[in-house]
Amino acid sequence: MVPTGEGTLVPLNLTGREVFFHNDALPESVDIFSLLFAVKRGLETNDPEVLRNRLDDLDHAHEQLLLKRAEVGGTRKEMDAHLEKLTDQEGTKTQQMSDLEDLDFAEAAVEMNLADIRHKASLDTGSRLVQPSLLNFLK
Repeated sequence: MVPTGEGTLVPLNLTGREVFFHNDALPESVDIFSLLFAVKRGLETNDPEVLRNRLDDLDHAHEQLLLKRAEVGGTRKEMDAHLEKLTDQEGTKTQQMSDLEDLDFAEAAVEMNLADIRHKASLDTGSRLVQPSLLNFLK
């Protein structure tokens, strides 16, 4: 089990028992090794009836392998997506840290003083434009 996020665990691999042997929870699963030994015996004894009976089982075994392969492929695709997401986040966070840590204090102080002067000038201009007088108040 591999953690992929907060509280999220994903199984990364499958065991040989899950792939090649019969699983009681899945009645259509096949014990592939027993099947292959049965086919081998049928070929050695030249028994066409055994071989004919095992063709459907071979199809089930093939489907079982494809299903497990698809599960592993899906897990890999999910892990690749998480890796790409983490890589993107790493780049973004590195850039944000660089922006914060690489601050030019002299330039920032000048910009802050300019902003303060602009603010005071706009307040002064506004107060001159809106000077309430006694005559304006009486109108």
